[in-house]
Amino acid sequence: MGKVRKAFNVVLALAIVGVLGFVLIGVIANSGSSRPMSDKELREAAAKAPPEPPKREAAAPTPETDKPKEKLFDTGDEVVIYHPDSKRVMLAASKEAWSKYEDALRAKDEIGVAGMVAEGKLFTLGPGTKCKVLDLHGWAALYEVRVYEGGRIGRVGFVPTNRVRKAD
Repeated sequence: MGKVRKAFNVVLALAIVGVLGFVLIGVIANSGSSRPMSDKELREAAAKAPPEPPKREAAAPTPETDKPKEKLFDTGDEVVIYHPDSKRVMLAASKEAWSKYEDALRAKDEIGVAGMVAEGKLFTLGPGTKCKVLDLHGWAALYEVRVYEGGRIGRVGFVPTNRVRKAD
């Protein structure tokens, strides 16, 4: 953690030095003209300035613009597991396990993920596996689902909302 803090302090110091440099350049550039601008100079400067863009009013909401981008399912809805690029989808046994799984992915800690699988904190399902939504957690980021078919039938898991689709 010390290296991260040092790097942050260096970046912060460089940003402060940069801002002070711009302020100093502005002061030096304007130091040659110590008198205020005349009315004629102000009018000329205003005429040269680019016009302000017209203000737009917000569009009235319509059924098309009010539609959510991704359908959220309700408790009790039947869904299937989905992933466009993988043969298996990872589910977590708890919200805490999902959080640790995300941390391990960010850290590229494959051994940590394998350990979580071995401990039963993570498990996989194949695409198309039928589940039932039990709850929606964390600002609609995770569904709590119960598996309704296959070798993990009855097991409860947490899966991101973008990894489920409506069951046929």
